[in-house]
Amino acid sequence: TAVGLDLTATTTGGPILATNTELGVSDEEGGGNIFIRGGRLEMTRSLVNGQTVNQAGGVTDIQVANLTLKDQTVIETNTFGTGPGGHLNLQVTGELNQTSSGIFANSHGTMPQAGNAGNVKVQARQVNLAEGAQIASTTFGTGQGGTVHLEVAETLTATGGNAEGYSSGVFASSENEELANAGN
Repeated sequence: TAVGLDLTATTTGGPILATNTELGVSDEEGGGNIFIRGGRLEMTRSLVNGQTVNQAGGVTDIQVANLTLKDQTVIETNTFGTGPGGHLNLQVTGELNQTSSGIFANSHGTMPQAGNAGNVKVQARQVNLAEGAQIASTTFGTGQGGTVHLEVAETLTATGGNAEGYSSGVFASSENEELANAGN
């Protein structure tokens, strides 16, 4: 049985602040689910990671009023084998602000039956991506890329890049289109 993680603010709608923090579930038998609930979630230099190898990955589900990700914070699901990657669902009733950070669902498997990347679904009133911040699903091997679905009620802004040359934006990509297709 896969393990899971449930993180909820002790006060309804209360803040969750994380700096230099890693929250993760991974297992060759399938990654567990990650649930985060709160008013304001602010993460700095932190990682939320659900990964799997040979079984289906779990869901990472975040529901907050406002979400701020900065300084190389990453929320991701990955598959490294034949199991399909977990899905990412983010519901932000207010603003999603990302600076030099990423929300990713990736497939890394290189074997013939590699698992597909999970899907990314983001719902927010406003989305601001800056300094190379990205929302993406990528395949680095033979598994297919996942779908990236963005629902923004008011404004989506993507500006600038980072020192490594990555531009801010929303992407579905394949690092080797001869092996696998990108998602939608």
